[in-house]
Amino acid sequence: MNAGELGACPGAWPRITSIADDRNPKIVGEFRLAMNRQENCPSPNPIEKATGGIVGRAGTASTHFQDVDDADNTTLGLFPFMYAGLRIADLRNPADPREIAYFKPGDPCMSHVHFVKDSGQIWFACNASGFYVIALKPQLRKSLGLSMPRRAR
Repeated sequence: MNAGELGACPGAWPRITSIADDRNPKIVGEFRLAMNRQENCPSPNPIEKATGGIVGRAGTASTHFQDVDDADNTTLGLFPFMYAGLRIADLRNPADPREIAYFKPGDPCMSHVHFVKDSGQIWFACNASGFYVIALKPQLRKSLGLSMPRRAR
């Protein structure tokens, strides 16, 4: 765990790692929100100063878990952020991940995310608002060249 995971700005964000050489993994891309950039951080508050940035302020977009739609043939990154909801990124170009959708219920979302391939459903939970089952709109899937889930055909 690092300070970013605890909430200090600029927070923690997903790093896309190539394991083509499993003895020498290499970061090939990052998925950052605007608020995960140091230049967008507010000046440290007294608690951040006193803890050296280990304890941060509420509202920092930070992620703890990162998941994908398919570990063997990854297309989508499924990234739940504290205070920024679930972010979905197109990972087909790992060096340049692109946000394609988000769902922000208003409270921190920090669970693992499960992608149900047969239905295209995305399951996850947030701290106060509970468990969600969502799916990408068919128009979005089509515009990205993604196949329709088997149950949605």
